[in-house]
Amino acid sequence: MLQRWGASPMAMHTLQPGMESFEGHDGVSGYIGYRDYGPFRYTVGDPVCPPEATYDLLLQYHQSHPRITFFHINRSTARILRDMGYYANQLGEEGIIDLAEHSWSGRGKEDIRRQHNNALKSGVLVRESDGDPGHGEEARRISGQWLG
Repeated sequence: MLQRWGASPMAMHTLQPGMESFEGHDGVSGYIGYRDYGPFRYTVGDPVCPPEATYDLLLQYHQSHPRITFFHINRSTARILRDMGYYANQLGEEGIIDLAEHSWSGRGKEDIRRQHNNALKSGVLVRESDGDPGHGEEARRISGQWLG
């Protein structure tokens, strides 16, 4: 299930030691990784399930515990949770820069240029993507490995 439906960079964390799983029931496929601390249930990442099961799985999970907090979820999960009465705050985001449109010139980007030059001197290889659609998928895969 994780390989097929674990699209979130945090999906692998659902398998960490100490994590528990809420599994869907009554025909709802999927699971949600969590950990209880005192009276609170802390949830890491999006549900691991087919997209069409997300709402029903979240509803079952919501009904399973009175105090649930979610971390590192995507916008579609946040929208569903808002409809269930949760509050959502964006604390950060994974950025993707369109290199063809972005300028690295100017005083504000001096630190980035310096760090780039230091990385090159240290042997780090930096290459621009040629815009091939397959590169976006590869970048998401690499990002998922790095983040997850």
